[in-house]
Amino acid sequence: MAEDFSLDISKWTQDADSQTKLFVVMLCSLLIRYIQARTPVLTGRLRASIGTNIPLADWEPGKDITIGTNVEYARRIEYGFVGVDSLGRRYDQKGVGMFAQALAVAPQLADLVAKQTEGRGFENFEEVVEEVMGTLLEVGELGALL
Repeated sequence: MAEDFSLDISKWTQDADSQTKLFVVMLCSLLIRYIQARTPVLTGRLRASIGTNIPLADWEPGKDITIGTNVEYARRIEYGFVGVDSLGRRYDQKGVGMFAQALAVAPQLADLVAKQTEGRGFENFEEVVEEVMGTLLEVGELGALL
């Protein structure tokens, strides 16, 4: 995983031809849900902060899009921390690796999204998202990953 808590999904958009926007938005949405589902929650701040660098609806082919967080303690949750912090508190905290886990399944999710969005446009995005998510959950493909 990148040190700045981001996933570059551009390598999976090359085969999405005319459905690129739908593909990218679907893939990002699934990856965000995947990361959030693996993020421990105390206050919900970290989980709620996970998103993209630009609004998904504003993404166009050629623009970079990353998934990440700007919460200062995210690195500690992702990688863990052993030692004494600046306030003198001792920690032996194991990392969760929620971004690393998402990166590991991203190619599988990209394949699923490509199959489900083939031949579809972005015009009725919300409708297509619900249908695709429902189909993936029904057949158990997405359930096994999420």
